[in-house]
Amino acid sequence: MILIPNSGTRKEIKAFTEDEIRNVVSLNVDFIDAIEEGFKDLSLPGIVTPPILQILLEKQEGQTCAKAGVSPRLPFYAIKVSSIFPPLKGESKSEANGLVALFDLSTGQVTALLLDNGYLTQLRTAAAGAIAAKHLAPSHVDQIGIIGGGKQAILQARAAYIARPYKRAKIWARRFDAAQAVADELSSVVEAACIPVATIAEAAAGSQIIVTATKSAKPLLNECLVDEGTHITAMGSDAPSKNELSQALLQNANIVVADSVEQSRTIGELAQFSVSAFSSLRPKVVSLTNVILKNQPGRICDNDITITDLTGLGIQDVSASCFAYQALV
Repeated sequence: MILIPNSGTRKEIKAFTEDEIRNVVSLNVDFIDAIEEGFKDLSLPGIVTPPILQILLEKQEGQTCAKAGVSPRLPFYAIKVSSIFPPLKGESKSEANGLVALFDLSTGQVTALLLDNGYLTQLRTAAAGAIAAKHLAPSHVDQIGIIGGGKQAILQARAAYIARPYKRAKIWARRFDAAQAVADELSSVVEAACIPVATIAEAAAGSQIIVTATKSAKPLLNECLVDEGTHITAMGSDAPSKNELSQALLQNANIVVADSVEQSRTIGELAQFSVSAFSSLRPKVVSLTNVILKNQPGRICDNDITITDLTGLGIQDVSASCFAYQALV
């Protein structure tokens, strides 16, 4: 921890490095519960959820976004800034960058800087997948299918295992070596057979949970690939140019659950629908908060196809950073 002096009556600011945060925060039941409490907070009076600020840099193929939120239940509010750019020349992977600024809710003063480089964002996104599986997946899961070969593919698979321990994970990525790498890393942290596969159809067939974790600009998963009773978590669509699920799949689902219906209409899977097409889909579109609070039913029967679209909310960042700060101090 570094203490940054401040002026006047302002308190010094605590700054924590990524390594310090990683040492005290991991993807576990306590962290997932903290994020679930954040989703519940969205029903409270006094909640503040500003729109996302996005900077899309076409020439650099990079993206920076800022998310924020205020929960009256928590002592701090937060502003998170993170960026995702392609790998540097000569590098195979890009390095995430970012930080979270925590402000005292009673005074507005900066309390801490969490220099996490996107680590907390990765965890809270995976935690949302676990929460979706907890409330929407079948009670018994033998197999999951993972569509994607990055960090979030691994984390979502770990999160699903916490919510619904499975026996097999089948992983597809655009490059088979990336799918193999996910399988190798995942097999070291879950007691399940982790198998890279050559096609999306192989990953989807026989899976009770399917997770899409890609940067795809066009649908990868369609209605022909999904069995009855499957739960799907789509988390890759976080910009207007991204899309992982076909319209027909969303239309055929029994329920479509969004972390934010309004946000999904702008940057998520629901953005691909015209106003008239969405009006016919709207009766089965609900918020994750309402499902958690049981204000609206989630899965009704074993044959239901359920979909969760995760676009990422500022309240998740507030919950994650408050949880981290309390662990750090």
